[in-house]
Amino acid sequence: MVMYKNSIPLVNQEVIGNALGLTVPDVDRQLFQNARSGARPSAGWGTQIDKEEFTPNAAFQYLGIPLCMELHLIDKFESAAEIAVFLRQHRADDSDVLVCYDYGTLFDTGVANGHVNVFDSIDIDAGLVTLLDPAQNVPKYRTVSIDKLFAALYAHGSDNSGGFWQLA
Repeated sequence: MVMYKNSIPLVNQEVIGNALGLTVPDVDRQLFQNARSGARPSAGWGTQIDKEEFTPNAAFQYLGIPLCMELHLIDKFESAAEIAVFLRQHRADDSDVLVCYDYGTLFDTGVANGHVNVFDSIDIDAGLVTLLDPAQNVPKYRTVSIDKLFAALYAHGSDNSGGFWQLA
């Protein structure tokens, strides 16, 4: 979505995922052409950007994608109000921001696993954030409370790259 918005030639999402250390459960391997499987990573199934060899900026450079990512990890924010200010500023700047959080905490599934969405909009007065979700079988636009998002960001934690990933 970010590449399309910024008129960057598209790269297959699985190729990008692989460069970011994509790891899937053995049962899901048949859904991919070239995915890693094995033990479940600490952040959950998906990418492993917390490992040096899979950092987004290294992957972008390797793949020739003219983007740079800056992480704003959740331990830098003390409240939902602070993340609201951060998101409002980035919306005003038309910045591209990804949100990395614990899916189970945000959507009450009972299963801890990291997940990443594209930040779409914020309504501070209503206390709501709208995210674009790439997951299958869920609505693409998902509106959640800022307070619940804050809890889900903290549940995932900075050690698992929980927070905001700003692209430029």
